[in-house]
Parts: sequence; structure tokens; C-alpha cells
Amino acid sequence: MNNKLVVSLLSILGPIFLITQLTVISGNASATSIRDLINAKQLTITSRIEQKTEQIVGQPLILSIEIATSRWFAKGTRVLNFKHTDLIMLPGSEVSINGTKKIEGMTWSTQTKELTLYPTKAGDYQISDITIDISVNTENHGIVEGSMTTSIPSFTISLPEELSDIEHFVVSPSFTLKVANNFAQNDANQGTDNQYAIGEAITQTVTFTVIGSPAMMIPPMSVANINGISIYQKTAQVFDKANRGNLTGTRIESFTYIFEQPGKFQIEQQTFYWWDLTTNSLKLLKIAGYQGQVGGSGNKLKLDDVINRRIISFDLVIVLLVCLAIISLGYGLINKRTFILAGYARLTHQAQRRLKRQFLVAIKQEQYQLATQLLFNYYQLPNKEFNVCRELFAQYPAQLAILVVLNQRAFAQPTPSNAKDRTKISIQAAKSLLNLSKSHRKSSEKSHKILLN
Repeated sequence: MNNKLVVSLLSILGPIFLITQLTVISGNASATSIRDLINAKQLTITSRIEQKTEQIVGQPLILSIEIATSRWFAKGTRVLNFKHTDLIMLPGSEVSINGTKKIEGMTWSTQTKELTLYPTKAGDYQISDITIDISVNTENHGIVEGSMTTSIPSFTISLPEELSDIEHFVVSPSFTLKVANNFAQNDANQGTDNQYAIGEAITQTVTFTVIGSPAMMIPPMSVANINGISIYQKTAQVFDKANRGNLTGTRIESFTYIFEQPGKFQIEQQTFYWWDLTTNSLKLLKIAGYQGQVGGSGNKLKLDDVINRRIISFDLVIVLLVCLAIISLGYGLINKRTFILAGYARLTHQAQRRLKRQFLVAIKQEQYQLATQLLFNYYQLPNKEFNVCRELFAQYPAQLAILVVLNQRAFAQPTPSNAKDRTKISIQAAKSLLNLSKSHRKSSEKSHKILLN
């Protein structure tokens, strides 16, 4: 009797149990993709734009994307394909925030991605759908991974009327610049009054600092060409620093001015514009202009000719004096003429003067590789103190700047793009390389014999 009862119960409950299991399996099988989790209301994706009431060009705004699940995440979510031609996003600026929130009495896990964007144009913005890579640890199917797209709300960027005619500007609550070794400061330190000598050089460094904006938003400096002055610009240093979420951008520009021709010169004032977010007003930063004078004669080529003629005349005078001395001593000294000539060469530094003339000719003919070798021989390097010209000029910043340019002209490979832009080195600038103290030259007899040969 009992056995019949058990059989009857199994016959009734069996189909019910089977139907229940199939229903559970079917329900779980349907939640095996990210789309299924969203349809089953186990996963949500929301996005929003965090912006000011009046968002202007260059002012940062935040795109926030929140992914939430009733379970938990197997790994971090990733934004895969964000791109917009009029929005700048700094590399590595994406921020991830993990958290929780309550939905209908249940605790959900959240991952929020925040992207800081810098609009470059005014107008209405509509960003195309963004793809998010998601990985969720489900209850019945382990880790479910996949990608989903989400739409981004549109937004509007405006441009204040005061900025409408300004091409480059900075948007920030604080924007400052600092000029190191400007011309007025140099005059005060050197005790001069707007006077510079040919071959002299001065380096001006400008440091820009912006708060709440990256350094790439700071416009680069530009310096106009000035007749008689060579201007060499170093590659700008551009870097950002974040401290507890506060971003500071820095840009450092450096220019070296080498005075090559006599006469008056003028450096124009430079103005930089920035929109102060604290007062919502346009402000200006300025680098003062400067007027000065370079000393020297008015005709560079004539000055060179005069100096060369003086060198030749000096040689002739020395030769005549030596000849008269030899004649007065009589024919008995003829056998010692080699010794006398060698002494004459040592006494008059003939080898150095010959190298000096050859060096200046090489500069005039733009044979800069030959000029670097002649300069090396002129100071007879290497010696006990110095092995290369850079070491010799280390304590002479003006001449070192010219030496750097000479080496660039000598060894840089010309290309069609820069062939027309290769600045010539003037004779005045080249001569300043020959005026170091004689204590830096060797004068051994052996070295002079080699140079004379």
C-alpha cells in the first residue's frame, strides 16, 4: 500500500519538478550576455555631462559614465572609442571611481568613469555613442563579459563677446607668467644703459603657469626676426602636475639673442590673453618691449677688411725687423736661420694668427666643418686642461652659445625644408670665439712646428 502511494506521488510531483527546473534553466540561460543583464534589470548604464551654467570655449567639463550591477564587477570597465575633433582629452586623465548605491532596498556596485574634456570651439555638441567594455560576476553563470554602447547627452559651448576676435587665449581662475633675465634686469645687473657689444648674448626665459587647465592650452610664444640679431629658441618645456585633483600646467620658453651687427634694435611687447573664471572677465599679461643699441662700426664688411689688413701689415713689419736684424749680424748667422725663424714664429704667434685668418675665411665661405677644425687647432686641443671646445668655452656663455650654433651648422644634415633657413654666422660673432685668455693655449715648441708645417 505504501509503495503504491509513493509511486502515485512521484507520478504527480515528477512533472512539476521537471517543469520548475526547465523554467529556472531557461531564465538563467537568458542572462548570459551584457544585453541580457540590462534586459533583466541586473545592470544599468547612465551618462551625464557635468558643466557650468555657461560653459565657454577652453573651460573644462566632465563626461561621467556610471555602470551599476546588482552583483559585483569581475574587473574594471573601460571606455573604448571616445573621439571628437573639437574636444581635447589629455592622455591618462580618465578617472575611475568605485562605489555602491541603494536601488529598491538592494545594494548595487557601481563603477564611474569621469573624462575631463576641453572644448575648442563654440556651438552645439553631439557626441556619438560611446562603447563601454564591462565584466560582471553573475550568480549562476560566473563572469559575463561584453561591450555595450551608451548615448551621451548633447551640450552647448559659448564664447564671450570679448574673446570673439582673439585667436589664442587661456581659460582659468589663475594664469601667471614670470620673465627671468629680461633686458631691463640685465642692464641693472651689468650696470649698462641699453648698450650691448657685438658678439654679446643674452638669454631670456619665460615661465607660464595656469591653474585648472593643462599646459597644452597655453599658447606658444613667437618672436619676430630682428635685423642684426640672431635669435635661437630652445624646445619648449611643457608639463602638468596634479595635486589632490588640482591640475597645474606649466610651459617654459627660452630664447637666446646674439648681437651680430651694430645699430639700434627694438624688441616688441608681447601680450597674452586669459579669461578669468573667478571674475568672468578678460585679463591681459604682458612682456615688456625693449629698445637698445649694439656698439661697433656701421659697415661690417669694411670693418673685416680693415682688421685683415692690419693683421697683414703687422706681419710685414715683423718680417722687416727680423730681416734687418739678420743682415746686421752678418753672414755668419746664415747657418742659424732655421733657429731664428722658429724663434720668430714662437715670438709672434705666427701659427695662431695664420689659423685665425683661415678660420675667418672659412666662416665667410660658410665652410663650417673646416671652421670647427681650425678653431680646435687654434686652441691646440686636447691639452692638459681641456679636450673639446665645449669644455674650453664652458665659462663663457656668450661664446658657448655661438659655438653651439657653429656645430649645428657644421654637422646638421641639410634637408629641402631647412635649406633656406640656415642662418649665417657673422664675422663679429666668429671673432668672439678667438678672444679667450692666452692661458687656455699651449705654446710648446713641438706644437708650433706641427702647425707651421
